[in-house]
Amino acid sequence: MSRRRIVSEDLEGWIAIADTLGKSESTVKRWARREVDPLPVKRALGRIYASTERVRVWWERQTEDLSESAVA
Repeated sequence: MSRRRIVSEDLEGWIAIADTLGKSESTVKRWARREVDPLPVKRALGRIYASTERVRVWWERQTEDLSESAVA
């Protein structure tokens, strides 16, 4: 009998997500707890998962917002 993955995301755990963004584990945890536009993570069976593509899109949106506010 084969085991199905519960979540189809390719990043597993806070460290993998933090490494992908080049940030600390505590920073990405804080971003995931934000009320407005949190870092897109999923929780399943006590583990954290994220899609590299969704994290990349989220990060681009964050850096775009920062550059727009710097110009204003």
